[in-house]
Amino acid sequence: MVQATVCLHNWLRRQDIDVNVYVPPCLVDVDDPHCPNSFKPGSWRTIMEAGCAFKDISNCGSNMSAKQCIEIRDEFCRYFNNKGAVP
Repeated sequence: MVQATVCLHNWLRRQDIDVNVYVPPCLVDVDDPHCPNSFKPGSWRTIMEAGCAFKDISNCGSNMSAKQCIEIRDEFCRYFNNKGAVP
């Protein structure tokens, strides 16, 4: 999933070189290392403050694993957390 997202991002950046629609110049922070106090925050900060960029995900279904999966997980937990289980 991450690799697909990165590939899509890179493709969009290459397609957007002349039109600046995917990442407009005002979106990112600008800082000139040769000029002190030249930092200008990008508009992404406003988007983040408004709460539009990342939202909490509510429960998607029952969020319950199968009973057998829980038993296997607990068995591994007991094995690896007991004294002397891992050298």
